[in-house]
Amino acid sequence: MKSMIKEIYYGNRGNTDAVKLSEQYTKLLSKAVDLREELEKEMTEEMKAKFGEFCDLLDESEAESSDCYYIEGVKVGILLGVEACN
Repeated sequence: MKSMIKEIYYGNRGNTDAVKLSEQYTKLLSKAVDLREELEKEMTEEMKAKFGEFCDLLDESEAESSDCYYIEGVKVGILLGVEACN
């Protein structure tokens, strides 16, 4: 069995650069970028600014949500490990 402590210490795990995003994620992101560019062509500068702020807020809320899910996942993983040791 590999030591997760050593894996984390040596940067092999827990490194977000090592996360491989799915093809589905890449496709969805590409569609979103294309749509945003298409929409912005039809917007005034004021609308672009508001839309940009809206998109930033969505990004921030998704990042916060991801943090919450990650923390819960770590907690569940630790509890499973503790239970497995009993």
